Amino acid sequence: MSKKVIAFDLGLNFGYCGGKRVHGCMKVSNAKRMFSFYDAVMDLMVTKRTGKMYEAIVYENACFQKGNAIYNFNAQKGILQLVAESLNIDFIGIPVATIKSHMLGKNHGFSGPESKKAIRDKLNKDGWKVTNLNESDAIAVYYTHLGIK
Repeated sequence: MSKKVIAFDLGLNFGYCGGKRVHGCMKVSNAKRMFSFYDAVMDLMVTKRTGKMYEAIVYENACFQKGNAIYNFNAQKGILQLVAESLNIDFIGIPVATIKSHMLGKNHGFSGPESKKAIRDKLNKDGWKVTNLNESDAIAVYYTHLGIK
């Protein structure tokens, strides 16, 4: 049996997926944005979870961003790591290229926003009904970690 994980696509609009019943996208407020992110993560980890406690936090390791995006990514990554360590659960980053290859195949031929839309379309064919690209990225992280095709 596979571990119960919650997956994240980090950003001011961050996607999350803890399974078919727990997924979506949240916007972090600009005022105290890191506290806002921490509060939202704790709400997902404790209040909205279903069944047993999550055993891992998995995130899209998109470490090649620029400007404010890389600051937000690293700050949110640090918060997730703090939460994982405080709950004594695994903390796992998955490279973007690994996620794209898993979801679209090794020679998918998509790049940038085009690949994000292709992943969203694949998930919708699987019955997810996703409109937000951040949410679809989080589901793709979830799928990749658990080996779901």
